Order: sequence, then C-alpha cells, then structure tokens
Amino acid sequence: MRVFRGEKTDAVPVSLRLDLWYGHAARKKSLPSALENKTLPEIEELLGFAQTARFRDFFKIRFEDAKIERIAEGEYLREVTSASGKKLTKISKSGLEATVSGIQPYVVKFPVETEEECEFLIELFRRACVTVDHSSYNGFDAATGDAGLPILIAGPCPAHRVALEYLGYENFFLFMYDMPDLLNRLISVIEELYRHRLWPELASSSATAILHGAHFSSNMTPPPVFDKYFKPYFSDFVKEMDAGNKFVGFHADAEMEALLGRVLQIGFDFADCLATEPLIKTPLSKYYEAWNKKITLWGGLPSIIFDPSFPFDKFREHVDRTVNIAKNEGALIIGASDNVMPGAEWQRLLYVAEAAD
Repeated sequence: MRVFRGEKTDAVPVSLRLDLWYGHAARKKSLPSALENKTLPEIEELLGFAQTARFRDFFKIRFEDAKIERIAEGEYLREVTSASGKKLTKISKSGLEATVSGIQPYVVKFPVETEEECEFLIELFRRACVTVDHSSYNGFDAATGDAGLPILIAGPCPAHRVALEYLGYENFFLFMYDMPDLLNRLISVIEELYRHRLWPELASSSATAILHGAHFSSNMTPPPVFDKYFKPYFSDFVKEMDAGNKFVGFHADAEMEALLGRVLQIGFDFADCLATEPLIKTPLSKYYEAWNKKITLWGGLPSIIFDPSFPFDKFREHVDRTVNIAKNEGALIIGASDNVMPGAEWQRLLYVAEAAD
C-alpha cells in the first residue's frame, strides 16, 4: 500500500505470480522435497513474498432469456449462446499439457464473424444484467489478511473485450474499417452497461486496488485505436474510482512504448506484470523516464529468465540490477511478467528472495 502511495519502504517489496508454476509442479509431483505438502501461500511466506491475491469473480454479465450450452469435443470446447432463434458459437482448443498446467485455452473460432451476429450480440447486451458478489470478495480479503493486498480484477475495457472475446483482433480491425457504425454501437451498449451498472459496484466495494485494462500494445492497440476506444473510457473510469479513494492499475505484460505518455495522462496508479527486457526491448529505466514515479511499477523480472535455458549468470545480473533499482528509486514492486511459468527453477526463486532480503 505504501508503494502505491509513492512512499519508500524499508524492505524491497516482492510479489511474483507463482500459481502456474506451483499448480503444474504440484500436479506433476515435481515440487522440491522441502516444499512437499506446502500450499502456495505457505511457499510465498517461506520466500518472504507478498501474496499475489487476485479476485476474479466479483461480477458476471448475464444475458436475459439466452441459453448457453458448453459441449466438450476432445481438445475442443464449443460454447453456443442462443436466443430468439439466433445463436453465437465460440470454439476453444486446449492441449492436454496446457490443461494440466492451468493455461487458458485459445480461441479458434470467435463468436462474431458477420454483421448479423454482431447485431444479435448488441441485442444480447441491451438485455444484459450485471450481478456482483461483494460478500465473496470480502471473504477473500479476510482470508488474505496481512499477507497481501487483494486486487479486484475487472477485466478489459468494453472495446478491448469486443476484440479479445467476441471478434478477435482480425475481425475487430475489419469491422472498424468496413462497418464502423456497427462496431461503435456494439462498444457503446457494453460501455453503457459498465458505466451504469459495473462502475457503481466497483466504487462501493471494499476493494482498495482495482485492475481494469489489459494487454495495451503498441502494435495491437496502436495510438489511433487507443485514443478512440481506450483513453476516453479509462480517463473517466480512473476519475470515478479516484473519488472513492481506489488505486487503479492495468495489466501491462506487452510492448507498449508508443502508449506510455497516454497511459500517464489517463492517471493509472500502477502497472501490473510490467513487461521489460529481455522479454521485450523496453528496459525498466524507460518506464521511470516516461512516468516519473507517478505510476507504480509492478514487474521487472520476465518469466523467461526463470527458465533453466536462460543463463544463470545473466539471471543473477538481471535480478541484482532490478533489486538495486527498487532500493534506490522506489515506486517498484518486484514481480514476474506475466507468470513464473511451469518448469522454472526453484533455486532462481530462492535467489530472488535472498537478493531482495
């Protein structure tokens, strides 16, 4: 909390996402002997890391009068949403190893491919309702205690949700050029639902930190797209949450150098899972230069450096350099971008703990 306020701390704060690494190792029974029968929170405590407490189920969007069927077909999952004789079909694929590792399936067919399907989705969202679960978040917060600050996950903004969940990037850009009015109507109806139904619930929640927005990218959400669909929405959202004394962050695990100034103008408080070199070309120093400590950085250790294939001496140099920046500059929570992945070496996690001590 002190880091979010821009205050320096005596100890270097460290919070690495270990759930994929831990879940895979536990299922494969490949955890080091010293960790057998330990839970993930116990391992985080052993290392001296803060818990990466992320609450994802605060709200759900339900389509009135719609029927949703999920049909497993081998490695594929077919999800059909139907109402009034119309339907949308989404097909996802997940290999066995990915499933065991807890990695999300990828979409091979997005629900909206035609003008008619887009009109149907607009109809669904016009009749949609938002259900929230304050009690579950409060229980999660109580269970976390002093081990970490629970982050309430609110997902992508309406326009990005359309691109990521319903159209896919390719169709999103095709609609943007070929059917801009239709695309804008879809985004507008979702945004209205968020502004009038979701925002008040987030503002009235007991959460201190809210994560809204993900995967800003210089290539996939370039400045013209960001200025039209992202910046106005997030600027209003951050102002609304600031009025309720909330810290607002975004998920920053992509190359976004062309957007750094725009993100600062929006007024975000922190950048979660911040991607840096060697995962991308942008060094940690570039973020300090662009944001002048007005946005707390949460990252600095790309997932690839925890893999045995990454030279250990370079890993050690990168960790030492990042820890020194945290000690001297502040405004940094050392974290992984995006997750410490399955197969990462336990001794590297130990080294991070020792270096930050």
